[in-house]
Order: sequence, then structure tokens, then C-alpha cells
Amino acid sequence: MSVWRGDARPAALRSSAMDTLVHLFYRLRVIISEKSLYAILPFLRWRNAGKFVRRVGMHIVLELIATSGEDCAVIEREGGDRIELCSALALGGLTPSAALVQRARAATHLPIMMMLRPREGGFCYSADEFAQMALDLKFGLAVGVDGFVFGCLNPDGSIDVQRTAHLVELAKGAQTVFHRAFDVTPDPAAALEALISLGVTRVLTSGGRPSALEGAA
Repeated sequence: MSVWRGDARPAALRSSAMDTLVHLFYRLRVIISEKSLYAILPFLRWRNAGKFVRRVGMHIVLELIATSGEDCAVIEREGGDRIELCSALALGGLTPSAALVQRARAATHLPIMMMLRPREGGFCYSADEFAQMALDLKFGLAVGVDGFVFGCLNPDGSIDVQRTAHLVELAKGAQTVFHRAFDVTPDPAAALEALISLGVTRVLTSGGRPSALEGAA
């Protein structure tokens, strides 16, 4: 989602309706981080009733975090578009177990983005940790996961190009998403160019701040 500062937004977007919508989407990050999936169901129903299209004139893909098969089923039933599957959300989201991945895949037809993060903490991984990430990716592909969310950095905070390229190659065309490890890189512009050159599908960012609300300020 693009963020404009001050009056830099196109005139068509300088409306109270758009301002309200942008605020809602920033709030979603806060709500999701508090693990309150059911709190956003009224918004999903409002969007999918057609009011979203009439007021904004476009469809924004809404990806929601799930930590169980039940979460996945609710997201699909209420009109979500895509799922990020992880465990240990209180730790920022870690790799889901094999059983959780299988249960999630059985619970929904929506695209599932599987988190590849073997531990909490930084994003510079040991050889053993990275080997685990690669094996988890291969398992995800085998059971029908649609994409993978990961972030590998060097000790200086720059993108670990070699490992990122390896995961993109292993994904065999499945979507690859570089997560908010991007927000701790010292040179975001260089990091973005590196990820584009590697063929990463998209990047998750809060503008280099702890939350999207702060990043948009």
C-alpha cells in the first residue's frame, strides 16, 4: 500500500472517505498484532458488501495472519483474500509446524503465505538455521503452500543476497515475500534494489518504524 506524506497525494485521494480507509488499514496492523482476528470481521463484511468498491473504486488485497486452521476458515468465510500462516505471533511470528501447515491447507482454498523464521531475534541465521528454513520451504511446496515469507540479513544489516537467492530458487515460482527484516536494513533503497534483482515478489514494511501507524506519520 502506497503512503503519501502531507499534500503529496493525488487530488483524487484527498477525500475523507480515503483518509478513513487509510486509517482503517493502518489500524488493521495494530489489531492483527494483538491477535484479535474477530475484531476486523465487521470491516471485512463492509468491504465485501460492495461499499469498498463504490467508495474507493478499487480492490485492495487484504492479507490476514492466521495461527490455526480455524483462523484460516474464518478468514475465507468472511471474505479475506490471502493468509499469512505462522506460529508464536507474540514473538513476531515463527515457522508454523508441519501439522499446522497441513491443517491450514485443508481448511481453506485461499492462498497461504508460510512464514519461514526458525527463531525469534535477529535475521542473521546460522548454517543449521538456514538449512531448516530451506527444508521447511520444500515441505510447504509439497503440501500446496502458495508462497513463503522470510528475511535473511548479513551481520551488517544488509540483505543476504546469496541466501535470499537460494530461497527464491527453491520456491520454484511460488511467491516470495521479504518480511519486516527489511525495516532494519541500513540502506532501504539499496535493499529494495537487491530484492527486485533477486526476483522477490513483494516486501513487507512499516516504513522503517515499529508499526505502520508510526511509519506513515
